[in-house]
Amino acid sequence: MKLKGDYILNGSVWTWDNYWADFWRYRHLTAHLASSSMRDKVRGAGGDLLWIIAHPLILSGIFAVVFGNVFGGGNIAQFIVYVLSGIVVFEYFAGLLGGSLNVLTNAQPFLKQARTPIVVYLLQHSIFQSVLFCYGILGLIAVAAISGGVKFGLSWAVLPVVFALIAITFAPLAIIGGLVGYKKKGLRPFITYFVMVLYYLTPVFIARDLFDSSALKLFTFLNPISQSLDLVRIPLIYGKLPDLVSFSVVGIWAIILWSSALLYLSTSERIRFSAR
Repeated sequence: MKLKGDYILNGSVWTWDNYWADFWRYRHLTAHLASSSMRDKVRGAGGDLLWIIAHPLILSGIFAVVFGNVFGGGNIAQFIVYVLSGIVVFEYFAGLLGGSLNVLTNAQPFLKQARTPIVVYLLQHSIFQSVLFCYGILGLIAVAAISGGVKFGLSWAVLPVVFALIAITFAPLAIIGGLVGYKKKGLRPFITYFVMVLYYLTPVFIARDLFDSSALKLFTFLNPISQSLDLVRIPLIYGKLPDLVSFSVVGIWAIILWSSALLYLSTSERIRFSAR
């Protein structure tokens, strides 16, 4: 299926140089769309930016009270940070993949009016979700600092690198999800279901040890979300530096996801260019 509104590149030959040069021309549109999405998000929260931060805090508090004594070893203060870190990271993943399924469909009026690179609309969604991720991180750090359930130390210095790596790794999911959601509309329910199932197959609010002692051990090891959570939780909660294995697994996933996203994007845009 070809995307409507055939894209005419500023150049006689389709190349990444020409393509990104065209994207740069529309960089202000990307920023405007991202800020517009953020305004709509705030408006949907009753105009209160604090509610965007408070929502995952309240959710993690409920999980901590209900499951703390079962999965958290009775340490509610530590468990609420454990759960909140899981919610913040997983919601970033789910927002990028599941939230991007309708991006290009919603962008059709723009695509018909101006023949812009579709990456403009896909990356604006990635930027929007990354901003929400930053707000979630602020809430997580605030709760961790006042809860008394974490260990302060030099290990916290690695957290900016960890959060940046997570953002870089999952950002291309907006491109993949947006293209799949538009070109393969029948897969939308399956992707939504996949995200929901993955939530329960990832140690978001259940202790990681329970996954490692079950048949899910290998899956958990290969799961980039699980490894990302280890990168966050080990320095934040336990005051230790994360091991190189977690960094390596997440780094490999970053290469895989970005390579897949750019290849899929290249194929889609070449189709539009050749159909001019």
